[in-house]
Amino acid sequence: TTNSSAGVKDLNNDQVKDTLAAMADLGLPLLVHGEVVEAHIDIFDREKEFLDTKLAPLQASLPNLRV
Repeated sequence: TTNSSAGVKDLNNDQVKDTLAAMADLGLPLLVHGEVVEAHIDIFDREKEFLDTKLAPLQASLPNLRV
């Protein structure tokens, strides 16, 4: 994806978590295209891996975040 190298790599970063918490408080939606890019993950499974391992825990920790 164009410019993906400049994207967020870690959703558990304190600055990112603070921003997402503020978004949840303000009712702002998180509009994201996410993939987990690791050698052992098939290219066709990257988005599902993101949903299962990154987005689901994020939604659990910030239930008011609109996604």
